[in-house]
Amino acid sequence: MEGHTQGHLKRNKKDVLFRIPKTSYFRTRYREISMIVVHSSEIETKKSLILKEKRLDLLGRVEMEEKKYLKWYNKVGYGAGDIAGNVVYAFLTSFVMIYLTDTIGLNAGIVGTLIAVSKIFDGVTDLFFGSMIDKTKSQMGKARPWMFYGFFGCAITLVGIFAIPTSIGETAQYAWFFICYTLLNAVFYTANNIAYSALTSLITKNNRERVEMGSFRFIFAFSTSLLIQAMTIGLVAAFGNDAVAWRTV
Repeated sequence: MEGHTQGHLKRNKKDVLFRIPKTSYFRTRYREISMIVVHSSEIETKKSLILKEKRLDLLGRVEMEEKKYLKWYNKVGYGAGDIAGNVVYAFLTSFVMIYLTDTIGLNAGIVGTLIAVSKIFDGVTDLFFGSMIDKTKSQMGKARPWMFYGFFGCAITLVGIFAIPTSIGETAQYAWFFICYTLLNAVFYTANNIAYSALTSLITKNNRERVEMGSFRFIFAFSTSLLIQAMTIGLVAAFGNDAVAWRTV
């Protein structure tokens, strides 16, 4: 019995002596592996940061070196091109109702209904002319033919709106206004304005230049609208404040 106990203790001592170095070895290896993993993750993080910095630097250089297509006078000229469009827009939005009700004597409710119906056609023609401009192939390019012919159409129909004959019947006057207004707003002005807006993407690929072109455009647009609204009523009054005066202005 005693011999058995001593033999058991010896075996236990051997097991303990065997387990301790084995356990400490694996702990050491685990720590070494953990340190390697942490170190490698730090390296990967540093690499990703360096790559991000290189990408940002590259993007900055590309932006600085982006090709320029236009001179300053090209941008000013583009902005000045919106003067004619805003003459039309200012008269339609600010004075057409005054002219029709106070000078011609038409009913404001009927005129408003006709304008609302015309806007339905305007929504359809926006899509139509946008598609047509994309498909256009000519010596003048995609947009310029629509701007050129649209300009003459706008001029003729704008004069037509403010030249409604006073000698014809009231129904004929409503029909005259509706036809001229729809042709102007839903056809010619839409074709001209959509083509004009498309020019920014057609004449330059530089994003900064496109933004500058838009800025010049709205400077001229706002100035034109302000000038038209400030001068029109006074000029109409100076010419007699009647239908002939509106046609003259």
